Amino acid sequence: MPTFADLFAGIGGFRLGLERAGWECAWANDIDRWACSVYRYHWSRIAQCDVRSVDPDRIPEFDVLCAGFPCQPFSYAGKRLGFADERGTLFSEVVRIARRKKPKIILLENVKGLLSAQGGECFAEVLRSLNEMGYDAEWAVLDSQRFGVPQRRERVFVVGYPRGSARGPVLAELGAGQVPAEAAL
Repeated sequence: MPTFADLFAGIGGFRLGLERAGWECAWANDIDRWACSVYRYHWSRIAQCDVRSVDPDRIPEFDVLCAGFPCQPFSYAGKRLGFADERGTLFSEVVRIARRKKPKIILLENVKGLLSAQGGECFAEVLRSLNEMGYDAEWAVLDSQRFGVPQRRERVFVVGYPRGSARGPVLAELGAGQVPAEAAL
């Protein structure tokens, strides 16, 4: 059974979908006590901690790294400071853990504003980071209303998979853009 780690797990959106698909959660974390409370109600276990304090060697092995890293720095509703906002720098924790654990797939989710924050530099940094770790990437902006949710909620999803693997395109039928990460820089 494939396994995943769920960084910035919130109330468990990634977990709900992946478990319905037959996957098993190896580890999850979030810092928000209210989100963790909801998560525990449904699944009982989540590491309620600042991801910056997590030792990757203490995370059980997993196949896929999921991360819905904080969106406030990239959101159209905020100041859009991107990586100049401390919360925006938490993406580097995804990279830190991915470098150590070397997952087979990296699955990221954020607001659509990630694509244009700081003149597109934030999204370019996400792609550069994946490229430097040896991952190709594809992405799509998906709107929840296309999947049976009665609201418009656009999110960018990025899938990174090891360069040279037989993976992809994972999101093609959903309207994704796919390029080797280095070609998008």
